[in-house]
Amino acid sequence: MKKRRLDLLLVSLTGLTVLSVLGSSIGTLAWYAYATRATVSYQGTAVRKTELLQIGLEWDAVKYPVGGETATEFKTDYLGEGYFETTGKYTYAFMAPGAGFSSAAINQYLLLHGMATNKLPPLTTWGDFTTGDSGFSLFESPTYSHAYVRTPASAKSWVKLPLAFHIHNGEDTQITNRVKNMDIWVTDAHAEAAGSSNVEEAIRVHFDRLDTDHPNETTGVYPSAQKFLLNPSRKDVNTHTTYVGGVLDLDDDGFYDYDVRTNDEIYYGDPVDAARLTPVDFTAETADIDEPDDINGTGDTRLTTFRAKHQIGVSGFTGYKDKTNASLDVRKKVVEDGFKNIQPTMNVETGEWQGGKPAAHISDNDAAIGRCDIDIYLEGWDHAIVDQILAVEGGARFNLGLQFEINQVKE
Repeated sequence: MKKRRLDLLLVSLTGLTVLSVLGSSIGTLAWYAYATRATVSYQGTAVRKTELLQIGLEWDAVKYPVGGETATEFKTDYLGEGYFETTGKYTYAFMAPGAGFSSAAINQYLLLHGMATNKLPPLTTWGDFTTGDSGFSLFESPTYSHAYVRTPASAKSWVKLPLAFHIHNGEDTQITNRVKNMDIWVTDAHAEAAGSSNVEEAIRVHFDRLDTDHPNETTGVYPSAQKFLLNPSRKDVNTHTTYVGGVLDLDDDGFYDYDVRTNDEIYYGDPVDAARLTPVDFTAETADIDEPDDINGTGDTRLTTFRAKHQIGVSGFTGYKDKTNASLDVRKKVVEDGFKNIQPTMNVETGEWQGGKPAAHISDNDAAIGRCDIDIYLEGWDHAIVDQILAVEGGARFNLGLQFEINQVKE
């Protein structure tokens, strides 16, 4: 058996046409510097596929009944030869096998279902989180005026795609010939930016593979089978750590922010951690007034959101080591999967993919359906999210694509 490339999920932003690169459709994303922690404007998201894979999106049939005006208009305008299908408690809007959702279709879907349609602001998981944890939640990034406020992110702050899959045996699209009991893996990702900025490194993708073999007997809800948080820019590592706490220059004056009431530098993130640090009173002797302090370890040479100077006369920090245990870093952290951690390996004897972290699994029951909820967001604590880059370069475009593969269907 050979592997077969089945599908590409892509985020497409700005009015540029969708490109075709090496047989894969890739969209573009535009960034604009509106204010501190600039938001990202975009046109939409598109999903492409090949002849064996049928792709759909979960549809809110309570709010928009099938046969009603909204559902009928959506089918007419966007589904083409596709259709609505109800499986158990769920209803889906499926494209025809071999067809893909356009950016316009995804935009309209997100608008109808109350999710992000034109802006992606930087968000964060706030506290400690390790890929696979069940308590995945997103919060707004801190601001200078709301340094200690933990505000849950609104549904319109990120892209959520509740994807559904069928696999058909060749070109035979009859329900009785749907393939059962197969895994679908993400085996490649493309994230590339225009210009010299690296803003694409802030993209994160959270996967929640649902167990379509074992719906709840009472509610019919599919339970979660596996979750993982992917940093698609980290190709050659198993895991990557993003620290979600520390001092920042959010007012863009070249100095780390401080509370004017106390003259203490502001520790953004969980303030409990700041109590474990050893404060320093910055004077002309303790702070180099001519050089920024790269306390956040950016490796940058410029003044940025994460790299600034310490204000003389302020009490602050020169590092993040625990004052009682210098081997500990007090900052909260998010541990993400790098690409190596989720990819399957090839069994040399059978020629099949195995292991890794499948993004979806086609059930072994009559429904023969796979489900995966995907959340796409921007990690505000990634060092790529700095206002200076966006302001100087006037915005940056980048492509993001996720490639799905399965083992080839046996004939």
